Amino acid sequence: MSRILKMKTETKILLAARELFFKYGMKRITMDDIARHLAVSKKTIYQFYEDKTKIVDSLCNLSMQENECKFTELSETSKDPIHEMLEAAKHMTNVFSKINPVFFYDLQKFYPNAWKRFNEFKNGMVLNVLQKNLEEGIEKGYYRKDINVALMARYRMIQVDLILTPDVFLDSENSMAKINEVLLDHFMHGITTIKGHKLINKYKQIQEDED
Repeated sequence: MSRILKMKTETKILLAARELFFKYGMKRITMDDIARHLAVSKKTIYQFYEDKTKIVDSLCNLSMQENECKFTELSETSKDPIHEMLEAAKHMTNVFSKINPVFFYDLQKFYPNAWKRFNEFKNGMVLNVLQKNLEEGIEKGYYRKDINVALMARYRMIQVDLILTPDVFLDSENSMAKINEVLLDHFMHGITTIKGHKLINKYKQIQEDED
């Protein structure tokens, strides 16, 4: 098998597994399920991954790479810190809309090493991007000068933790995507100046009395 073909097959396995894990969680999905979903033999999958844990670990790496690229892209291309924050929220909402909440429960309970690395990424790279956004927003007058950047960045990360904890807010009327939208809205309105508030309304196309 050529190196390119091997990489394509390995990627297909990961993407198929992710689709199933996002929809049903990881505990319910077996290697047989992944093989059937791909219409390949289980032997083919075992050529690349010795067990489901290896697939989960590789998916964790893939997700971190994808999200790091996305957040870096937003940091470089956004018009301003408000725009970056809103675009990041859209990205998160899009991701959450595809995931069954049981996915995060399974990840935390049955794959602690992957869960630990996910949290290290969230509280490392993502936290640093958020702190940079807050500092730039203060400098440009969009965020209040009196906010504690380190504290507020960690507070936002705690909000994300709440979104990933199904038994806190989640019910039939509130999806993870919706919870993320509501919590971020309150977070941003709590840290923005009038100038920043107006910019939020501009991007969200909201008309309201700003006096």
